Amino acid sequence: MTTLKSALEVFNKEDLKNYASKLHIRRISSLNKGELADKMHSFL
Repeated sequence: MTTLKSALEVFNKEDLKNYASKLHIRRISSLNKGELADKMHSFL
């Protein structure tokens, strides 16, 4: 079973940008993986 963390690691930048725009996150780089995982978990 794929973990959320490993799923995030294989996302390409465009996917992250599209996802970030849905959550109104301006800069993915301003988030660490843990924060991004938390946001994505609540989004899913």
